[in-house]
Amino acid sequence: MLTERDKEILRFISRFGYVCARHVIAAFPLSERVAYRRLQRLVQDGYLRRNRVLADLPRVYLLTHRGVDASGTDFGRVRNVRLQTLQHDLTVADLAVALLRLYPGSSWVTERELRRETGQGFGIIGTREHVPDGVLLLRGGDKIAVEVETSRKPRRRTERILRYYLRRSDYIAVWYFCRTTQQLKSVKEAAQKSDFVKTHLLQEVLLGHEDTAKSSV
Repeated sequence: MLTERDKEILRFISRFGYVCARHVIAAFPLSERVAYRRLQRLVQDGYLRRNRVLADLPRVYLLTHRGVDASGTDFGRVRNVRLQTLQHDLTVADLAVALLRLYPGSSWVTERELRRETGQGFGIIGTREHVPDGVLLLRGGDKIAVEVETSRKPRRRTERILRYYLRRSDYIAVWYFCRTTQQLKSVKEAAQKSDFVKTHLLQEVLLGHEDTAKSSV
């Protein structure tokens, strides 16, 4: 018998597409031992499948058909994990959990949910309309587009993305979280004097340096 917490975990995984155990542990008030036990039971009961995609990365959890039905979401199941975006997707989930912890009362719109709104498939690269890696909805209703840079993009591509945000009046800001100082510098150069763009080192936020992210609001 599924508990309400089980269903919440299934919905959480469905919204992101796939996650690791660490995301469930961070997102829910569960001890590590209890979280692993729940995930193992959901796998054994056929609601989740657990994949080892790369040897040096933790296993990821995805919903089965049964899990999709039980979650109550209208997303289909994710059939395959894309190696090209795996590390990036897991980092986005890490950041989402960290920001929700820093901003109590806020909520997160996942890339999967954003792509559904625009009629684009999850995990598809090179779509016409740009989709943020996520959107942070602050308690007061303001929307912040979030971009996670785990690899360096050509400056022209970053400038094209920023022009897209200039046309969007519904976002009060765009926050870039960069893995390296070189990526941070590259985004700053592309943004130039755009006040609505704020840049952060990703690791500082993931390590819980509260002032780093909160200085942007």
